[in-house]
Amino acid sequence: MEHNNTIWTHQVLVVVPHILTYPNVSAAYITGHCNEGQFGPGGDLDQADEMAHQSEMVGIVVYNIPNCHYYFPSDPAHKARAEDRMISWAWKSFMDDPTHDYEWLPRLPMTKGVF
Repeated sequence: MEHNNTIWTHQVLVVVPHILTYPNVSAAYITGHCNEGQFGPGGDLDQADEMAHQSEMVGIVVYNIPNCHYYFPSDPAHKARAEDRMISWAWKSFMDDPTHDYEWLPRLPMTKGVF
């Protein structure tokens, strides 16, 4: 089960509200968009800003969960797979692999990318 794009990078924006009632707590807003996300004002940042101000705690936006597009050499169609299609192909490959190596599945690095 080979693939490319093995090093993931993420952009993170932090929103600190004017009234910070809970300084030791934060909430994360996780985006998708592969590596095509729009960073900055609008969309996801607006959601995190609203969340931070309503909850009076720090809000964090983590972009590019998962990093994609992925090309799997074992894929006969050689498709650029993103998000759900990437996860689906990974699970198919996992089930076809007699060793069932769970560390290869993208859900683990997706979770790690947030923490």
